[in-house]
Amino acid sequence: MLKRPLRLFSQFTLMLSCLCFLACGKKEKESSARLEPYTPPVVTELDEYLARQDVSCEVGKFCPEYMVKIVVVEGSKRRVCTGFLTDSETVATSTSCLPSLMRLENQNCNRDIFFFFPKTINSGAVERRGCQKVLKVSDLETDNPTLWKDDLAFLSLNKSIPRRSLFPTREGMSNKSSLTMWSIDQVDDYFSLVRRDICEVVHNTYFNPLAVNEYSANMTVAGCKFKRGNSGSPLIDDTGLVRAVVTTTADQRLIDYVNASGLLTAPLKPIQNAINFACAPTIYDTEVASETECSKNPTYRLQDEARAQMLSFNNIFAPTLQAIKTAMEASNIYVRFSVKTVSKEDEQTVTITPSCFKNVPAWINTLSGSKFIFSVTLPHKTLKKTMDAYGRIRGQEIAVADEAFKFQFSPSFLRANKTSNLYQWNNNTDLTFENFSYCE
Repeated sequence: MLKRPLRLFSQFTLMLSCLCFLACGKKEKESSARLEPYTPPVVTELDEYLARQDVSCEVGKFCPEYMVKIVVVEGSKRRVCTGFLTDSETVATSTSCLPSLMRLENQNCNRDIFFFFPKTINSGAVERRGCQKVLKVSDLETDNPTLWKDDLAFLSLNKSIPRRSLFPTREGMSNKSSLTMWSIDQVDDYFSLVRRDICEVVHNTYFNPLAVNEYSANMTVAGCKFKRGNSGSPLIDDTGLVRAVVTTTADQRLIDYVNASGLLTAPLKPIQNAINFACAPTIYDTEVASETECSKNPTYRLQDEARAQMLSFNNIFAPTLQAIKTAMEASNIYVRFSVKTVSKEDEQTVTITPSCFKNVPAWINTLSGSKFIFSVTLPHKTLKKTMDAYGRIRGQEIAVADEAFKFQFSPSFLRANKTSNLYQWNNNTDLTFENFSYCE
């Protein structure tokens, strides 16, 4: 009689245990969920700064796909530089744009450098990429940009971008050639403008006297304006190849010195320094256009010596003085003239005086008597150092009216004694050169 109640009691106990187990499990699950609440990501001031970055073309102007606005973060400081794509995963710019800690190859740059690609016809919005690694940088051994053999950096993107890229050429930069500069102008803390300008290549300028031919490593360009954010701007030829990278503007102290020198014949054009891809190292090859030129090591001493040579009167006016000497040699068959200059501050006056009887045996027997007179016109010139709008030293000739002179000597006395007094005169001058003799 007691077996059935016991069976019912056992079943009730089992059901109660299951319900307790399920209830306990639900409480643990709910408790676990409460221990892991959703935490929104922290938005830093830098995140907000980067989110507000914008870059676009001038109104109504074309915007190249390869241009890159580079935002550099160095502690609390931020700056903008210009860069350009060399392939879908690589940006080139100037090493001087980078923070000092980023001037190391293989350095991770994801927290220091950020890329912003401008809006284009194919891309209606600014595209952002991060910096993955520093691939190649230059060693800037001095703070003088005209002595940098190169100032170039290659940086890898954290994600490739399907845009047109530029490729460097080793063809060099010929004197007076024109190149297109594309740059990123930093307008304010957030907005930048893509700008196009035309630069003219300048060799043998006072601002960089070591840039002497198309393969010089450090080049000078003029006429294009340098604005905040332009460091790293590409200089592109008519075929779409990049010839150089603009690094800095000319030293303001040197510009002030030149403006105050009194040498300028025209207002100085904007002068920029540029690194020539004829010599600059790249990640794509190890070739150079000229081993002789690219292996030169620029120094302060070489730069100072080159500037001194540029300012030398003998170098500036050598062609002018040689032309005067040639003209005086052809002016008569009897007397040779000496052509010299007398210095007066930045000017020199040309002086021409008789020096000796030339080639006497060729004509002495055709003359007789104690008096022979001939005429010669002597040029009068003042030579002055000047500088053109590109910083090139030039010579200016200030001509004064030429003067005609008569010269007299004694053929018979010259034949007998190999000397004779020589007289020079006109309405303003009366000179005597005693014992005037043969040229050696």
